[in-house]
Amino acid sequence: MEKFYVAFGVVPKVHVFKTLKKNFLGQDFVFNIIGESHMVVSDVFSEVCSCVDLGGVPAGVLNVKEESEKFFVFENDFVKCETTVFIRKASVVAVPEDYDLFHEFGKDAFTGIFIGDGYYETIHTYPEFGSVVMTRSVLSWKTKS
Repeated sequence: MEKFYVAFGVVPKVHVFKTLKKNFLGQDFVFNIIGESHMVVSDVFSEVCSCVDLGGVPAGVLNVKEESEKFFVFENDFVKCETTVFIRKASVVAVPEDYDLFHEFGKDAFTGIFIGDGYYETIHTYPEFGSVVMTRSVLSWKTKS
């Protein structure tokens, strides 16, 4: 599980630990912490970030062991999503207190999702690699569905 996959437009069958249904940009969205990281879904959009390959064609794959930053753009007829993934080295990461959705997987291993106005941010810790993965996704409507 040294890889971090980013995919759009797919909704795989996964184990969901926590779910939050929320009106986001005027539409119903479901934010999920999954056994593999996170998944955000609406009627017209989906983003899955995972430490395991969930099938399909990922937009990108990053190595969790290496510091990096990668930018992705997804567009369909309804929405444009710009996602930046940051991987940083960190031996210990403080547990965030202001996340809308949070799940602790084990000692120093957790995923959190913060939902802002038109964007959401996630944090995923990988203590076995001394790494933290952070994502920031900014969405905008092309046309209102």
